[in-house]
Amino acid sequence: MLVIANPKRPVPRAEGAPGKAKRQGGRAEAMKAVEAAQAAFDAAKEAFDQAKSALIEAKRAARVPTGGTGTTALLAERSRSYIRDSEHKTAGGNTSVHCGDAAARKLLGKSLDECYAIAADITEEDESALRTRYQHLNPGMQRMNLGNKIRGVLNAK
Repeated sequence: MLVIANPKRPVPRAEGAPGKAKRQGGRAEAMKAVEAAQAAFDAAKEAFDQAKSALIEAKRAARVPTGGTGTTALLAERSRSYIRDSEHKTAGGNTSVHCGDAAARKLLGKSLDECYAIAADITEEDESALRTRYQHLNPGMQRMNLGNKIRGVLNAK
């Protein structure tokens, strides 16, 4: 005889068949495993957070404070000695800032075309080659690169 189970009414179980008590026992073991895994995860996360905090503190401690001897401090100190020349303006109309060395004085107040001519003369390179090399840069970067090129030649002498 074929018995069709009614989903609204549970089928009675025979003695010894796995029932509610066995399912609850398995569920309790699974819940214990989940709790143990969660505790392990929380401990690992706490260890990670402590290690990350220690790394951040170590990086902060490794930074050179203002007035130190590192590169940043040297650049900050050097920038204080730059000359802010409001008499001469950049191509963008801003105040000119320069270090005041021989190369900076040669280019002071000159147009970009004049800078190319001076750089070509001092470096003994063709002016058109210099223009081709730096044409992709904005005028301020072109002028800076020309100044560095002049500075390199002057310092080598």
